[in-house]
Amino acid sequence: MSLRKTILLGVVLAIVVCYIRAVELPRETAVIESSQPYRSIPVEQISEIMITRPSGAFRILNERVEGAGASPAPTPDALAAASVDRADRWRLADAPSGSLDRGVINSLLSSISNLTLGKPIPTGELDGDRSVYGLTEPPLTLVVKREGGSREFVFGALNDYVSKRYVAVDGGIYLVPDALFTAADRPRDDFRNRSPISFVESDLKGLSIKTPREEIVFTLDEVYRWRMVKPAAHGASDGAMANLARELRSLKTAEFIDAPGPLETYGLKEPVLTVTLDFKPEVRSTPLVIEIGVPPGAKPQDEAAYARIAGLDGILRLSANPIDAIVKDSSAFRERAVLRFSSDLVEDVTIEPKDGEKLSLVRAGDEWQVNGQPGDAPFVRDFIRNLSNFEVDSFAAPGPAHGFDAPTLKVTVNLRAAAPGGASSKRVLIVGARSMDGPRETGYYGGVDDLTEPFVIGAEKLKLLSPHREALVKTSGDPAAAAGENPLAELAESSDE
Repeated sequence: MSLRKTILLGVVLAIVVCYIRAVELPRETAVIESSQPYRSIPVEQISEIMITRPSGAFRILNERVEGAGASPAPTPDALAAASVDRADRWRLADAPSGSLDRGVINSLLSSISNLTLGKPIPTGELDGDRSVYGLTEPPLTLVVKREGGSREFVFGALNDYVSKRYVAVDGGIYLVPDALFTAADRPRDDFRNRSPISFVESDLKGLSIKTPREEIVFTLDEVYRWRMVKPAAHGASDGAMANLARELRSLKTAEFIDAPGPLETYGLKEPVLTVTLDFKPEVRSTPLVIEIGVPPGAKPQDEAAYARIAGLDGILRLSANPIDAIVKDSSAFRERAVLRFSSDLVEDVTIEPKDGEKLSLVRAGDEWQVNGQPGDAPFVRDFIRNLSNFEVDSFAAPGPAHGFDAPTLKVTVNLRAAAPGGASSKRVLIVGARSMDGPRETGYYGGVDDLTEPFVIGAEKLKLLSPHREALVKTSGDPAAAAGENPLAELAESSDE
């Protein structure tokens, strides 16, 4: 090919490229933007959405509107990642203190962003009677406002033949997928968050439960262990506190009362329950106070309960009465596994029953020695694990009559340091005198370490805390050992009951 032809071909190609970039691409972009009006506009730039239904109209406001050009059009993945923040921007105009349901508002915003109009029905094909399209008495009108103007979408009837809905916009009538209509056609309160309590336990520094009868106060330490500090200082049960947090987070709103009457009507002038959540300062500067009341004269089977939550206007009628699930005696929140330790750190265990053989369990690598004899390692490990996990039956008041000075059983557990350079430690279990309820024996008093929190355990549990040597040493031809049956497993089972 000659140089002249090469130059000519290059000129032609350059002209074609310039034409595509200057004419065809803008034309295609204009068609797409006309067909998908919010495709290139981040929903964060929308300032207001007004929804009108036959039952009335309401407005949803964006509290943190971003200016035009603040960010590129979000991809579906980016929208999903930012869905929590995006939903939290929005509030009902007439109820700004309450959050909206994240799933519902995100569905509406995504449907607006993904709306595809396509081409309008040609004018020559339109029926002069708009009622044919359900547009004379529309079931839904949606107005979307942003900087620079607004757009109104008037939704009509569903065309069952093509499974699309008529919508009037910008002077034309279109057939569009039903997604936006479905996302927007909801009563006002369906956009509201019906789960008003949301928190992560690690964000808390304290929690209190107050009733007319008692106030229980808990603190969460730096290693995320709960302790009761009122009415008395005790370790708190991780399981009981997790259940409490779950009950609070599961509170559901059945009805929003935005213009409530006197507090007495709802039993909130003197609430039967007040829960206060204290957050770490970097999470929230003010406590979250939840007051729950029961209307005067309400019967337990009515399950009528109302809530007032700090920072929220109005009153909530709850879907279920949570009082029985939350209000408990303080002892129900105490840690019943009072001797808990890491079984992997145990170096040796000494078991000293008042009547019986003293046992010394000493770790030797992965094996164990029991009074100098080879121990049955699986059985020894099971005993130590169950010793750590056993739970007391009940708690006793401090007093001199527990018999700790002449114990029925003493168990000492020596633990190596959890980390290099750390200190070793020791746990001690003391079982003292029999506990009596009048003439009836209820078990034995017990205590751990400094004996400041006495408790009661039953006789069967005491028996399993003090095994016989034969249950822990290796034996040949033992049918129980050969079958893998561990008589100490009953300790775990009795603790679970």
